[in-house]
Amino acid sequence: MGDSHIVYLGLGSNIGNRQEKLRQSIEKIRQEIGEVVRQSSFYETKPWGFDSPHLFLNACICVLTSLSPNQLLISTQKIEKQLENHKLQMLKDITIFDTMYEKNLE
Repeated sequence: MGDSHIVYLGLGSNIGNRQEKLRQSIEKIRQEIGEVVRQSSFYETKPWGFDSPHLFLNACICVLTSLSPNQLLISTQKIEKQLENHKLQMLKDITIFDTMYEKNLE
């Protein structure tokens, strides 16, 4: 691996088998982005910023990667598309968001 970066990714799902979607996304991140070095528990939360009867299941992971921020964005969007079954607004099979990117660990 070239330059190593620590990335913290938030994950969330609010439809279907939410726990399985989180597990699948973590496995795909492991395969396509880098080593998952830490993982939080899964937490159920109410939607924030909009109304929905669907509760979210959320987690946060710490990943060691050689990807640039742009490559990371492209990879996480690809994983979201691969796991997506629903196109309805505010129904998310899986959402992956970058919460922090540390550059050049040595």
